[in-house]
Amino acid sequence: YRPVRKNDVFVVHAAMRAVEFKVIETDPAPYCIVAPDTVIYCEGDPIKRE
Repeated sequence: YRPVRKNDVFVVHAAMRAVEFKVIETDPAPYCIVAPDTVIYCEGDPIKRE
């Protein structure tokens, strides 16, 4: 379990890989909790790293 807010970056480890996600929006705003049952919506092209 982890609290996140807009613009945070977190890593998900699964299937021998690590995928980095940047939080673009949360519901409810401005914070939410990432838990094992959290749904992550991925739409559009990947965001380039800054």
